[in-house]
Amino acid sequence: MEVQVEQNKSECKKNYGERGRPNANPRRVFWDLRPMQMPMPRQSLNNKNHHRHLLHHCLLLLLTLVTSVVSSANNEVLVLLSWLHSSPSPHSSFSNWNPSDPNPCKWSYLTCSPENFVIQINIQSIELALPFPSNLSSLNYLQSLTISGANLTGTIPLDIGDSTSLTAIDVSSNSLMGSIPTSIGKLQNLQDLTLNSNQFTGKIPAELGNCISLIYLILFDNQFSGDLPAELGKLSNLEVIRAGGNKNISGKIPDELGNCQNLKVVGLADTKNFWCYSCVIG
Repeated sequence: MEVQVEQNKSECKKNYGERGRPNANPRRVFWDLRPMQMPMPRQSLNNKNHHRHLLHHCLLLLLTLVTSVVSSANNEVLVLLSWLHSSPSPHSSFSNWNPSDPNPCKWSYLTCSPENFVIQINIQSIELALPFPSNLSSLNYLQSLTISGANLTGTIPLDIGDSTSLTAIDVSSNSLMGSIPTSIGKLQNLQDLTLNSNQFTGKIPAELGNCISLIYLILFDNQFSGDLPAELGKLSNLEVIRAGGNKNISGKIPDELGNCQNLKVVGLADTKNFWCYSCVIG
């Protein structure tokens, strides 16, 4: 009996030490009772990655579009303010042209699209003493430009042809000079070109024949010279030509004008033109 007790004591010391604490390296068994997780099939992983990549791509595209719209609107503010402040003392009627506005749609003399882009400028009978607006091509949605009786100075810039959304240009009764840039022929949506009562010089450009939508061509009381271009005969929608008061316009009216079947008015008073009797004006 004593031998059995001694063996039990020896076994206890072996496992728990002298003070009853577990020894450092007893043999232990651990049971993991957590539910086993099965590995995800490769196809499921691929689908998940594909959806994540697609979502990321869509968000990036949306951010790019929003940034583009905001940037375009802000750019219109900069373009218009840059033109206005080319005068040291802008007219008081432009006091609400606020540079802190996100877009210019609440400004005087402007009309915007539902998407808040400028589509019309209409300024009449205000003494601006400003040059013809530059960088008009930055107003991508501009359809109508009217700045009449405003003492505009300088020339029509060459990049006018890049404003391809324009359907109407009226800069009559100003102090503009120089020639009509040939780039104007790129404006295939232009229906109304009104340049009367300025100081324009040079020939009427043949490139106007490329403005296939043109209905009204109003050029009277300037200093144009040379012949009427035969290319005007390509303008099947043309209804009115008024070029009187240009004393150096000369030569006969081109036969090709007979192709303008909608032409109703040809005004050439006080020029050196003589009538072409073979022309048939519709």
